[in-house]
This record gives sequence, C-alpha cells and structure tokens, in this order.
Amino acid sequence: MAVKNAVAKTWSITPSADGKRWSAWPAGDKPSSIFPLSIHASGKYLLDAQNSPFFIAGDTPWSIAVQLTNAQITNYLNDRQSKGCNAILFNAIERGYSSQSPVYNNVDGQAPFTTMTPDVSWTSRNDTYWQRVDFIVNEAKARGMVCLICPAYTGYGSGSDGWLNQYGGASDADLQNYGAFLANRYTQGNVIWMMGGDDANDVEAAGNYGSGTTPQRTKQWQIVLGIRSVRTTDLVSGHTARNGTGTVSGEAYKAWTTGYTGFNLNNVYGHDDPDDMPTLMATAVTRTGFPCFMIEAGYENNDTTDNGAWSAAQAILSGSLGGALHGHDTLWHFGSYAPNNIGAASALSSYLSNSWVSAQNLYAMLLSFQWWKLEPKTDNSLVTTAKGTGMSTICPALASDGSFAMVWTPNVAITVVMSALTPSSVRARWFNYGDGSYTAIGTYSNTGTQVFTPSANRILVLDAAP
Repeated sequence: MAVKNAVAKTWSITPSADGKRWSAWPAGDKPSSIFPLSIHASGKYLLDAQNSPFFIAGDTPWSIAVQLTNAQITNYLNDRQSKGCNAILFNAIERGYSSQSPVYNNVDGQAPFTTMTPDVSWTSRNDTYWQRVDFIVNEAKARGMVCLICPAYTGYGSGSDGWLNQYGGASDADLQNYGAFLANRYTQGNVIWMMGGDDANDVEAAGNYGSGTTPQRTKQWQIVLGIRSVRTTDLVSGHTARNGTGTVSGEAYKAWTTGYTGFNLNNVYGHDDPDDMPTLMATAVTRTGFPCFMIEAGYENNDTTDNGAWSAAQAILSGSLGGALHGHDTLWHFGSYAPNNIGAASALSSYLSNSWVSAQNLYAMLLSFQWWKLEPKTDNSLVTTAKGTGMSTICPALASDGSFAMVWTPNVAITVVMSALTPSSVRARWFNYGDGSYTAIGTYSNTGTQVFTPSANRILVLDAAP
C-alpha cells in the first residue's frame, strides 16, 4: 500500500445554530474529496485523499442494510453527520438480526442471493437487494463517511446468527468470486472491509496464538483474496470476539496477520465495560505499521460507563489514533432483537436524536487539536501519579512536540510534570464529554509539577494560554 506524509491543516470546527452539533473537516476541504483513505508512513493513523490525518469517529448500525428503508437510512445518516460521525460499521448481509422472515431479507423482501437454501449461492447475487447497500455506501460517501462493511459476519461465538456454516461449506472459488463482486461494485473509495464478526473462529486456534492459520478463518479469507484480485489498496481489518474469549480475541492483529496476506488495519474489541481497554490498546499500538482503532466497547442504553465515551477516551489517549466506534443497544439492530424488538420506526423515533451525543462532544474537542501528534505517556514523564488498573487507569498523552497534553482521569487527583509541555504559559481546563463543556482551572508556567483535582471523570486539557 502506498503511504503518504501528513500535511498539517487547520481544522474547521463549526457548531450548529443550537451550539450542540459539530462538524469537523480540514478548512477548505469538502467531504466528498477525502476518499480513498490510506496509511500514514508512521503506520499510526490514516490519511484522507487530501493527505490530511483522518480519525474514524464512528457508529455501529449493524443491521442498517436489512432493517431500514432508503428514507430511514437518510434520516439516520443525516443525524449522525450533524453530530460529526464519519464512519459506520454494518453487515452487507444479515442472518440473525432483522424483523423480516426469512431473517436475511431486507425490508422490501429481497434476499442477497438468488438461492439461499439449503446452500447459499455466493456467485448468484440478487441485484435488487444490493441496490440498498449501494444506497448506503453512496449516501455515506456524500456525507464524508467511511463504511466498514462485514461481507459475511461469522456469528457471536460462531453461532447461528452468522454465516460460518454457509461460507465454511462453500468452495474457495465461489467465495473469491463473491469478494471480486464486492470489490468491483464498491469502487467509491469509502469502504473498509471487516472480516470475522464477533468471532474469529478462535476455537480452531487454541494453542496457536500468533502463528499459522485456522480452517474456517482461512475459508472466509478467500473473500479477501477475491477483493485483492481486483484492488490491492483497500483497507482490510477484522472483528473478533470480546477480550477474554479465545486465544485471538480482542485484537484483530492476533487473528489476521500470520498467514493472511492483505490485513492492514488493526483494532481492539473490549468488554461491555471498559476495564480492559488501556491494556488492550497498549499492546495493539505496538504493532508496527498497523494503525489501530477501538472497534467496540460498551453500548448506550445498556452499559453505564459514560455511553462508550469512557472507553473511547481511554483508548485514544492510550494510542488509538485510528479512531473509535460507538454503539447503541437498540439502534445497532434497529428494533429487531429482544428485549427492544420495537421495530425500526420506533427505534429511530425513540433513540436516534438523543444518541451518539457523548461521542459528538468528545470528537469535537479532539479534532480541534492536532490529535495525530498524541503519544501515550505511561511512565512518569507527564503524570507522576500511579496510573492504576482496569477501568480506573489514568491515561496521559502528550503531543510529540510538547504543544499540548490530555489526561483522562477517573475522578482522581493527578500530579502533572509541567516542564513536559513546551508553551511557557500553559492553560489548564477540564473537559466534560457528557455535555461538551470546558471548566477553566488556571494558567501555569511550564516548570515544576502541578496537582489537578477533578470533580468527576474528566479529561485534563493542557495547551498554550491564549
């Protein structure tokens, strides 16, 4: 893959009339000009087509292709765009989570393949079905959004909600044909391919961490070989099981490097609670040449840890410069799954406008800085306070040029080495991603140390005093 050097640009952070919704793009650039994405020469983050750093600030509408009409898709995308969301993760084909019967049909009663039973005909596609996927990809691109598409979701724990049995029994040639079809159809440049899906067939890999291939994982990789036969520059990643389930779970790199040529984008998948995120990310960001992002953690309306912003803040300040994805416990399946099987219309009406708000606030703040310069500081060079463990881990990060720093702290006082920063006069503020507000602390010289005490879980933001 060709790599480029980053060009620093001024980011335009523009609030809407109500002051609550933000969009963030390099000044003068239009969203339609940012694709395709590529990997920066450092291997730490992504670049857009204008050679500017690109941060994935995404959502996870897994069932969008089967649960929503075009009008509902437009409604969903408009809301997310207005909040600064620039990426969505979804299944190209669905097997477990829709309101239709059979479950793989979209809302118009269309199946993805002309033959679905007893065996899927991977080489015979139903064009009418794929027009809905076309609509999603095209509408996302028009809004400057990247689509992380799972071609054949494995299934939670290799369960019946995924396509493991179907692709496991298919011929390599048919799966490669399917991959080539996807690559030829989705040439818009705003697609990242996601293999696996809540599982990377970890059972077959028992005792085989980091070396060799596994039968079913190798079978699904035939789809990637088909994609690569058409285009070699696409970004390819994967979605494993949650950390703690299987030998290669939690980090995509562990599953899809050795023996799987073409993988080039790493990610981590944490628990429902963020107790493992700093540890997962600390390992993942050491993978030379593989930018890393947080693909999932706790979901809104289900978990209580700051609606996922807690995990994302820890991940980013632990080195997740690829970005982060968030989710909502009803919107991911759009009302098709118990206990919130209320249907797509009700799901959108009840949850859309009030969701992804903490993420919106977090990324509006982050993108107002040259975030790609952030480097984790787990030693005592920035924060001398004991960092803690698990979900209470203090996560300090400093810009490579010392121009600014950010520290996530779980309502714990921290001692900061002010001389780590280069501005002679340093402004200190607490940032609250819950409501997007800053609380001024004071102005300090860049000498000695300073103790900062938050009133709750906060991000300490240090930069040059205006």
